[in-house]
Amino acid sequence: MHQTTLRDRWSAFSATRAGRYTIRAARTAFTFGIALYLIDTLRDIGWADITATMPTHPLFYVCGLLVYLSIPLTDVLTYSRAWGQSLWFGMPAFIQKRIYNQDVLGYSGEVFFAGWAQKKLQLPLSDVLRTVRDHNILSSVASTLIAIGLVALYLSAGEIRLSDLLGRRALAISLAAGAGLLVLIPVAIRFRRYLFAMPRRLALTIFAIQCGRLLAGQALRIAQWSLAMPDVPIQVWFSLAAAALVLSRIPIVPSQDLLFLGIGVEMSTLLGVSEAAMFSMLAVSSAVDKLLNLTLFGYFSIRDFGQKTPE
Repeated sequence: MHQTTLRDRWSAFSATRAGRYTIRAARTAFTFGIALYLIDTLRDIGWADITATMPTHPLFYVCGLLVYLSIPLTDVLTYSRAWGQSLWFGMPAFIQKRIYNQDVLGYSGEVFFAGWAQKKLQLPLSDVLRTVRDHNILSSVASTLIAIGLVALYLSAGEIRLSDLLGRRALAISLAAGAGLLVLIPVAIRFRRYLFAMPRRLALTIFAIQCGRLLAGQALRIAQWSLAMPDVPIQVWFSLAAAALVLSRIPIVPSQDLLFLGIGVEMSTLLGVSEAAMFSMLAVSSAVDKLLNLTLFGYFSIRDFGQKTPE
């Protein structure tokens, strides 16, 4: 006799109209709660201190731009190899894919990109979906493995224990998820022909590119923080980077940038860093990212609308 599990009930509920509204309301309430906390933090710190400590080094913003472009640039490299296209094909589409994934809904960028690629390259939709699926598998494996290694490195060289800040349960869930993936890797390799369509050499090349992107992104982010506050020891940034990595591995967390901003402010006291400087640095970085998303999305939307042929 089939017994309904809690997961089955949740899946059925989330598929209903009431379930979708409930999930959306919960996500909105979560984001609103973080925003209220940050507003209260702003009031306690004071606008004068925050504006006085805003990053002014030009390379701070250059590093932020490179971090922003790292995902679409990686997509250009990997998909051009997979489909035999010129190196810079579809850069606007890859930027839009990033915007959809970050600010609309997780994996909505893949849906947009699959439709764009099928129309642009005149490929069968099934082939496009297989390539997008294989890219996501490789990206997820690379990001999890790199995250596990870097978190271990950061925790061994950092200033604080991450479990003291995020809680033992959240840290245990993230590490257990990573360990579970490690266990599944041999199984995935054994049955790769049923789960994975990409040739081995191409897959290894794309996997290496993804790992390189993740490591370069971490180096750029730590360099950006060091430029904003050059007197702070690098071990402090290792602890902050570890918190960011663990947060990125926790599934279905809305408004990760705002949540990380709150975590960074909380960590500043433990790390002996100015709250105002930490708030300014992370808030400016998040604001620049959002501004780029808004500007580029608006530009591409207007451009695409202008290119439509009147019926």
